[in-house]
Amino acid sequence: MNPIFLVLASGALALSGNTIACTGKQQNARQIEKAVSGNTICANDHGELWQEQHRGGGQLWDYKKGPADKSDPSSRVGSWSIDQTPGDAKVVYNYGSTSYAWQLFRDDGGSYRLCGPNGGGRSILITIQPGLGGC
Repeated sequence: MNPIFLVLASGALALSGNTIACTGKQQNARQIEKAVSGNTICANDHGELWQEQHRGGGQLWDYKKGPADKSDPSSRVGSWSIDQTPGDAKVVYNYGSTSYAWQLFRDDGGSYRLCGPNGGGRSILITIQPGLGGC
């Protein structure tokens, strides 16, 4: 699986709006922490399914087929953190020597979108599942 935000999987999840601009309200560091910490982010990015668990201590785990699966169990894939500068906050993913920084936007309907720098560039529609399960 690629880095995130290389993440996620769900047969019921059929999201793929990566060319849609980031709209809604950009989330600040506190809002990002509340949304992702202890939860699983799910997305379908051009057919690549993501289901990344945001565990305590900044640990980032890929759920894959679940912790009990013998052929493709959950595993740690990197780390996550929040970077805040005046007027801007990003969730940062580190996969070894590769890092990705995303702004998090939330619209009035409660949908979330990860967005490239300054709300532009690439955008990925995501869902946030409560807890550390699969999608």
